[in-house]
Amino acid sequence: MSLTLTNKPIGTRIGLALALPILGLLFFAAWTVLGYHRIASDTSDLHNMASLAPAVGALVHELQQERGVSAGYAGSRGKEFEDRLADRRASTDGQVEFYYDALDNLREQGDPRLKRQIGIAQSRVGALPGLRRAVSDFQIGADELIEHYSATIDDLTGILRVMLLEGSNAELSRALNAYMQMVLAKEMSGIERAVGSAQLASGRFDSAGHARLISLIDRQTLHFEQFRYFANAEQIAALDSALAIPETAEIERMRRIVIVSRGGQLLRKIESTRWFDTQTRKIDQLKSVEDRLAADLIQHARNIETSARGTAATLNFAILLMLVLTVAIAALLARGIIDPIARITAALNRLAANDEEVEITDDRRGDEIGDMARAAVVFRDNVSRIARAEERLRSEAIMRLHYKALESILQGVLIIDYDRVITYANAAFQRITGYGEAEIIGRTPEFLYGPETDPKALTALRAALVAGDVRPHCVLCYRKDGATFWAEVSVTLVHDSDGRPTHVVSVIRDITESRNIEAELRIAAIAFESLHAMMVTDPRGVILRVNRAFTETTGYSAEEMIGNTPAMLKSNRHEPEFYADMWHRLTSSGSWEGEVWDRRKSGEIYPKWQTISSVRDADGRITHYVAAFSDISERKEAEEQIRKLAFYDPLTGLPNRRLLIDRLQRAVLTSDRTGRSGALFFIDLDQFKGLNDTRGHDVGDLLLIEVGKRLQTCLRECDTAARLGGDEFVVMLEDLNPVLNEAMRHARLVGDKILACLNEPYLLVGQIHHSTPSIGATLIRGRRCSATELLKQADVAMYQAKAAGRNTLCFFEPGMAPTPDESSSAPGSSG
Repeated sequence: MSLTLTNKPIGTRIGLALALPILGLLFFAAWTVLGYHRIASDTSDLHNMASLAPAVGALVHELQQERGVSAGYAGSRGKEFEDRLADRRASTDGQVEFYYDALDNLREQGDPRLKRQIGIAQSRVGALPGLRRAVSDFQIGADELIEHYSATIDDLTGILRVMLLEGSNAELSRALNAYMQMVLAKEMSGIERAVGSAQLASGRFDSAGHARLISLIDRQTLHFEQFRYFANAEQIAALDSALAIPETAEIERMRRIVIVSRGGQLLRKIESTRWFDTQTRKIDQLKSVEDRLAADLIQHARNIETSARGTAATLNFAILLMLVLTVAIAALLARGIIDPIARITAALNRLAANDEEVEITDDRRGDEIGDMARAAVVFRDNVSRIARAEERLRSEAIMRLHYKALESILQGVLIIDYDRVITYANAAFQRITGYGEAEIIGRTPEFLYGPETDPKALTALRAALVAGDVRPHCVLCYRKDGATFWAEVSVTLVHDSDGRPTHVVSVIRDITESRNIEAELRIAAIAFESLHAMMVTDPRGVILRVNRAFTETTGYSAEEMIGNTPAMLKSNRHEPEFYADMWHRLTSSGSWEGEVWDRRKSGEIYPKWQTISSVRDADGRITHYVAAFSDISERKEAEEQIRKLAFYDPLTGLPNRRLLIDRLQRAVLTSDRTGRSGALFFIDLDQFKGLNDTRGHDVGDLLLIEVGKRLQTCLRECDTAARLGGDEFVVMLEDLNPVLNEAMRHARLVGDKILACLNEPYLLVGQIHHSTPSIGATLIRGRRCSATELLKQADVAMYQAKAAGRNTLCFFEPGMAPTPDESSSAPGSSG
């Protein structure tokens, strides 16, 4: 622009100088007003789309209920929910008509994404009659129909997701996100209702349904957390109020039964209709919150649209007024400046032509123009000669200052002539590259590059030079010793007085260390957001930062934790000495690792494996503590399950042979040490094999379970009832009277009690069954007999009871031996 205007009159230049800001103002005004009009137009479109949300939400709600009823109907093979199916479908059809009416009001929207999504949803809704026929004819399973209904609902909610793509206002985007998270949470609840209804109606809960139910519960929790993040305080309070109903607690109770039972007996306590109705009540509450969010969303979009249009109108008026004032002021300035400057310029031109008779006016003015006129008078005499001399001296001084300045700066500087030959390199450049001045001057810059230098980076640098772009570029360069370093290079063209380029100034800064630090920071940031929960505290234990895994594990948000201490997580299971020892080891060794029981935000106490490390500065002072931990609840539960499998009978829950032998050995040692006696009963059910043969092993298992329960009711807390296998049970009594006769009397009383208890009738699958036991008993008296010998004695006595006609109690006596037939019987036979 400077070359173009060199020969233009000063008036033209000033006029252009005044016109440019005016044009800039006009452009800014037009851009601002158009922006607000665009915001208002976009918000108006979004407002129209938001008006569709209630109709979509209502149809989704009806489909969710129809899905739950259909799943229960299919899962029970028509035994349940048949009376609800027709009414539910009719209600859905009514809502479909309302949804189509709402679509008719939206036909003029014109948004292609919205039209495409509406078309997809209409196709899904149109397929409902065929899906219903398949459900009624039992041609489709519960899981498959849930997937079909869920796909239809997902396509409908896809209409709502289009609003998220349209929203540009930050507050409106938060409101849209809060609404979508509530819709998704309600959908997860609807799928949970359908899955539970189908599984419970079928009379069983398979592993896939169990896993899916847990996943749905977790996803509900995630969507509720996301809702709370985006929603305002009133909306959160509305959700809390909606969920503060008795059905919420009932749902949690039924969930625990389903999760713990995994298809066991506890599931019989839950009716599928009870599950459906309770879940429906909760979903209806969520629907009320969803309706409120939709109303808030519509109102919010309307308010933003009104505000944007009002602001645009105000700006129109303000900018018009400002433009008028600017033009008026510019005209006054031009009139007071351009004419005097033109006269002075004409006088100076005549002086340049050696016209010493030129008349210079305006020298009596008191402003800058008067100064210019007076300077012109002085110039007429001798200023021209003095100015030339001073200019020469000033140029030399400036050159010396420039070179001195270039030598003192920390960045490397190269001056390259138009033939790409280096004519100057400052000390910083020599220090960075390792080359001396004599090794640099006269060479081209290519000696800095090597095989690993990216040619694209060099091409971009040359393009920047041509375009006059002085922004720095990163280039891999080589030092004199062959080592590589990253350089931040910026290049600038230098022109002569005629505008021709003569030199290139290149400024180089070594950024190798800063790039390494950035890479380490990125790695550290990725490591911090690992699967392990992590938190960082200051030396006083105040929490500075937590990662996402921490918030997911504890239930606390980052905002709730930052500024507090880890003490808010304590479960109160550990004594103060535990934490004192932890801090002692942490300060002495710099780290601590171990198992800790903490409390989640929900109040749940859980175990975790935690590692704490201290961070020290260069002087050895502790600046931070970093703690990483993982939830080991599942591992602890697995260990407990393994222990149960190892030491307890899986059918009756009684101790198995291994645990019985261990307790029996300890009982022998205790009896020997204290002198007190004990007793051992060997119990075999009479005619048990006949029950298995006639009614099946499932009924036989029910009898064994009932026998185990009855045995436990006959014993003290210190006694033991165990199942060896088959229909064989063992009862061990401890801490009996040291006097033999008293111990025998007490043991016989307990044996008679067991005999009477096991003779009571059993109700097995709706039928009365009578079973009798044969019981052999022996006394435990110190180390006279080992645990194995005591079991053999009780077994021998049991065979004597069978020989005596069964359904009786017989104590072991020395010399007693089983009959040949009995001794050859295999353990566990049902005699």
